[in-house]
Amino acid sequence: MTKLPSEDWNVIGIDGPPYPLSRMCSHPTCLDYGSEHHHIWRRSFLGGTYSWVMLPDGTMIGNVLMLCNEHHRQVTENEVQIGWEEDCFFWVADSQELMMLSFQPPHVRPEYENLHHDESTFETAGEKTEPVLDNECPVCRQPLPRPKIQSEKREQKRPRRSWTITVPKDRREDGADTLDTLLEEARLEMDRAGLGYGPERNVRYFVLATVLGLFVQHSRELLGDA
Repeated sequence: MTKLPSEDWNVIGIDGPPYPLSRMCSHPTCLDYGSEHHHIWRRSFLGGTYSWVMLPDGTMIGNVLMLCNEHHRQVTENEVQIGWEEDCFFWVADSQELMMLSFQPPHVRPEYENLHHDESTFETAGEKTEPVLDNECPVCRQPLPRPKIQSEKREQKRPRRSWTITVPKDRREDGADTLDTLLEEARLEMDRAGLGYGPERNVRYFVLATVLGLFVQHSRELLGDA
């Protein structure tokens, strides 16, 4: 059974307009065409096939994206998870390393507070119009925007588990490989100096934070030499 992006949210499925989907697989590094539609919040959880979901704060998020056959299999067979963090969807593997999806379904935040008219009629030039419905504007009689749903308890902002950066990827430079190489060289230099973190990938944050901290601390000396 497909894992949910978040287990602790009171998400509901809603009907909504279709939106453009990527022709390519939404996996961050896949170059294959997307051949299968995938519902992020599974149909069995929502109680139906919904292309949109609504979060407790009224935000609406697209619930469909495209995946190639292999990556769709990995998600549906629970080998990986598509998670939701900081308004973005991520590919989450067993290593818990988060990779932002190359295609992000749209999400729409509520723009209007709860609208309600206390008076059921509106007077113009001394004449009374027909009763105004709660979901109508008393002037133009057009439907009002969807009222914002007030959640009883606003969720606290969760700590981020990821930090992303956009890198170049072309014939001249592969930004990801460049950063991997620089981080590994920095780790080796610190290891020679007695600051060993080990070769595991989950220590890369500590290597990067240490390198940036050293640069900030000695920036005048380093930039002066440059």
